[in-house]
Amino acid sequence: MATLSSNLVAQSMDAASAPKWWTKRYSAVLAIIVVSNILLDRVAFRLMDGEVLTGFMIGHLLAQLFLMGLWLAFGGLHFMIRFAVVAIITPVGTLVTCSGMNPSLSSSAMQALVVGAGMIVLGTQAIVIPMRWLLGWRIDFDRAYHATPNYGKMQLGLIHILGLMTVSALPFALAQLFPVFPDEVDREVELILLAFGVVGLFGSFPVAMLVVAAKRKWAWGLLAAVTLPIASYIEGVTLGQVIGFGRVVMWMTNAGIAASIFINLGLLRLVGLRLFSVKDSESLAKLTTDPDLTLLLDAWPVLPDATRSAIVAMARSAGIGDVSSA
Repeated sequence: MATLSSNLVAQSMDAASAPKWWTKRYSAVLAIIVVSNILLDRVAFRLMDGEVLTGFMIGHLLAQLFLMGLWLAFGGLHFMIRFAVVAIITPVGTLVTCSGMNPSLSSSAMQALVVGAGMIVLGTQAIVIPMRWLLGWRIDFDRAYHATPNYGKMQLGLIHILGLMTVSALPFALAQLFPVFPDEVDREVELILLAFGVVGLFGSFPVAMLVVAAKRKWAWGLLAAVTLPIASYIEGVTLGQVIGFGRVVMWMTNAGIAASIFINLGLLRLVGLRLFSVKDSESLAKLTTDPDLTLLLDAWPVLPDATRSAIVAMARSAGIGDVSSA
């Protein structure tokens, strides 16, 4: 009971001391990037000409869906707030993008694109969200936004199992909103979503981790170098037989995915975006019996920036080295 109470108190402290995100520079940068991407999407469809540019822009669009799925799984703020933001941006962004197409699409085709985009976002979240619960992974600008969980690494509770069942069911529930097409078109759409969604995530996830991870970048880079060609080949086989997309389009699609992820996450990385685990401090605390060190590790996420800087400066002056990179 005491442990539960201390965890609730710690979480309350985390929430109370977390920086006001709407006053931070990275919030403005994130908003500018989102709006810029949507405007670029609208213009891009008017400029597409030839297999190379077409494939590249398809990859750019898919990358945005994957990034929203990653934010939905690993981001800060309450889940319902993240879900509401994604639920607004996905259809609005898709409709704005479709408005730039020439010739214009029918209402059924636009509905299919909106639903398909939502399925890719929710499907991405469902696949990667177990890493949030098992490993404590977060992708955010400041650790202070995230409370330390009261369960260890590789541990799941009943709430997580129920949550996984729910998020896994969401893409299939959304699929029920698909407009009615002839049977042969339905089969084509399903294959396209499968190839562009699951296989696209297979190639794009290592690229995203390469940008935001602070450690083992070489491993993520090597994995991306393997998965991107495999994703291009699989997509070429499936989509090439269904709608006649050649290998050039598929290779350029995955090149567009990689480039868009690098640019978008790279810009956010400059203002502090990173991958971290909220369970690291808990694991470190178990390695020591020193109560003062344990207290410092537990309090570190909620300490003011000035206090953190002072502690780091004192550690460096004592000859310990650059502890900020540890």
